[in-house]
Amino acid sequence: MDEQGVTKAVAPAFKSLHSRIEEFKLTDPTNAEILLAIKWLGNSGSHAGGLTRTDVFDAFDFIEHALVNLYDTTTAELIAKARAINTQKGPVKPPSFS
Repeated sequence: MDEQGVTKAVAPAFKSLHSRIEEFKLTDPTNAEILLAIKWLGNSGSHAGGLTRTDVFDAFDFIEHALVNLYDTTTAELIAKARAINTQKGPVKPPSFS
């Protein structure tokens, strides 16, 4: 949440992770939904008998999906390359470093 600009606290008050995710939901509802599910699974996992193997794998899938949504630049890079090729009407030569 820090990385996404959601503050931990307003001194001297403490904000729970749940409240921070709810705040994040205002700017990114899709990823907030995923992060909230991970939080609930983590809470259940901290108690005896709380999670199944499937729950753990679901949590890993959720984490991976949220990280891709938040930080992966592959789509933007591919679109930029396609636009450059379309503008050039052919291959774009990489810069030479000689």
